[in-house]
Amino acid sequence: MDVLDNTSALWCTNPVPLHDGMEDLYHTWFAESAGQADGQTVSVQPWSPMPCPTPWANTMDTVTNMYLGLPMIWLPQEVWARYGTETNAAWHMRMMLTLTILNQVDVADHGQLTYQLMDTIPTNPDRLAAMALSAATGEGSEDADQCRQTAAAWVDVAWPDGYPLAMLCALARDLVPVCEYGSAVLSAYTAVAYATVGADGQRYAVRMLRTLRDVYPQVFTPDALTPQAVTGWYRAHRQQAVDMMNVLADLNLEHRDMATTVANLLA
Repeated sequence: MDVLDNTSALWCTNPVPLHDGMEDLYHTWFAESAGQADGQTVSVQPWSPMPCPTPWANTMDTVTNMYLGLPMIWLPQEVWARYGTETNAAWHMRMMLTLTILNQVDVADHGQLTYQLMDTIPTNPDRLAAMALSAATGEGSEDADQCRQTAAAWVDVAWPDGYPLAMLCALARDLVPVCEYGSAVLSAYTAVAYATVGADGQRYAVRMLRTLRDVYPQVFTPDALTPQAVTGWYRAHRQQAVDMMNVLADLNLEHRDMATTVANLLA
């Protein structure tokens, strides 16, 4: 069975790598003394392969140069802020939509997605410390100001009439259930595909199915966690994944032929 690589921050075919790698990633962005990963500083959603630091992350006193290179932390405040009407999932979706439109998500080989890093991050420890302080407090730092100006220019080019906050909030809210269901279906297919490639694949499939049950408790509902039952479930719900691709294609956020690819894959 073929496996579909992740090529978007808006849908996910396997939440396990991010789930398993979150602690290492957390300490890549925040020093070892920063404690454990939590949802307040880093948002993680099963339908997206991309974690996203929240505005509260800037208050961490142990940020690394890798963190300071992330694009979203330098976006205008109205863009990166989370508003009281936004759920965690809707805010995460709005950030993924925004960063995708701004071309700040890269797709590497075999479905590895990464953020574009700012190209003006200094190596001097004092300048890095000044940037971190500026990120947290807004105090002056030429390097931080340069990053803010760069990010503001992206937004101005993408939306000359201003960042469409209300429209993107509404769109994100509507897309969350679409991408959640579609990603659950694609992930169920991926788990069954792993189950066909020997003992190691079968063990990984079991791990993956248990993870899907945990992260999609209201969506992933096969009769049993067996290849036969899960195959029946994803085939019964395949249209959800096809519809997801069509919705994203209508928004120019996905290639139109991905819907056909997904339909053929899940047949």
